[in-house]
Amino acid sequence: MRFSRLAVCIIVLLLYAQPTHAQKQAIRKALKEIIAGKSLNLGLGVYDFTTGQSFFFNGNQQFPMQSIYKLPLVLALLECVDQGTCSLSDTLMIQPQTLFPDTWSPLREDFPNGTSLPLSRLIQYVIVQSDNNASDILLERIGGPDSVQNYLHKKRIKGIRIKNSEREIQSSWSIQFDNWTTPKGMTELLKHFGKKELLHPESQNFLWETMSHISTGSIKSTFRRR
Repeated sequence: MRFSRLAVCIIVLLLYAQPTHAQKQAIRKALKEIIAGKSLNLGLGVYDFTTGQSFFFNGNQQFPMQSIYKLPLVLALLECVDQGTCSLSDTLMIQPQTLFPDTWSPLREDFPNGTSLPLSRLIQYVIVQSDNNASDILLERIGGPDSVQNYLHKKRIKGIRIKNSEREIQSSWSIQFDNWTTPKGMTELLKHFGKKELLHPESQNFLWETMSHISTGSIKSTFRRR
């Protein structure tokens, strides 16, 4: 509870007080005191769209992304939509053998014998339900991890590395650390997305609306149409 209250105080301070360097240093000191002696490695990034203020704790440190990498994957795919090389209405055949067991996959539960779905529906499985099989299907569709990494490079987003699929990540404990982000890198990506600088309006609205229906984790209540 103490950490949660402090996190709220940090956000309020950044949004309304435009903290000085000394105040930011005080926040960092308080965070270090809270996590001292605990088995916890904390990374934090906050950006205020109103003032342009930002705050980072271990901002350049690399943290495994787990399913967070699904966001840059979908952004890269939607850029292909914007460029006209694919469409949200494009239909993909999904064979049952591509729906791997022993992984989180509402898609497999809904269609154990395979199916055909448009890109838009698969994106919804990935973003709303964090479906691992749907994620790998879209990753293959776009050309693999290198294609997503090239997208980030083109957008000049640093501090994010995407190397492996969900299937590969779950094959070994150590592989999960190959897909990493820094707090600064992910905050930069979210900042550009929030400023509507990455996608055409139709794709931006589609992804924002999709994210508003997130059913996993605790982030759902934070999304409101801007």
